[in-house]
Amino acid sequence: GVVPGSQKAHFVLVGDILALSFENLESLVQIPTGCGEQNMIHFASSVYVVQYLDKSFDDDAELRSKALSYMKKGYENQLLYQRDDGSFSAFGKQDASGSVWLTAFVVRCLLQAQPYIEIDPTVLSRAMT
Repeated sequence: GVVPGSQKAHFVLVGDILALSFENLESLVQIPTGCGEQNMIHFASSVYVVQYLDKSFDDDAELRSKALSYMKKGYENQLLYQRDDGSFSAFGKQDASGSVWLTAFVVRCLLQAQPYIEIDPTVLSRAMT
C-alpha cells in the first residue's frame, strides 16, 4: 500500500524516444531569450522543427509561421553576443573571450537556417575566420 501523506511518482515508458517530440512539436518552438547559449537552444529547436515540417510534408502553417518568426528573433538576439573578433560567447563583449564550441554551434545553426531566413554572410565569415 501507499503510506498516507507520502509523495507519489509516475513513470512513463515510451518505445520511441522521439515520438513524444513529434506529437508535440509546438512545445519545441519557444521564443528565444536569455544569454547566447540559451538563445541558441531555442533558435536551434525552431530550425529543427521547420526542417522536420519540410521533410515530413507537414503543412502546419501556423506552427511554421511561429517557428520562422522565432528564428528571426533568435538571429537578431544572437548578433548581440558576437564579439569584435567574430566569435560568439554567452555574454558577448562582457566575456573575456569567445567560445569555440558556441561559435561552432551558432555557425552550424545559422547555416541550417539560411534556407528559411535571411542571414548576413558577413556574420558567418567573421565567425569562421
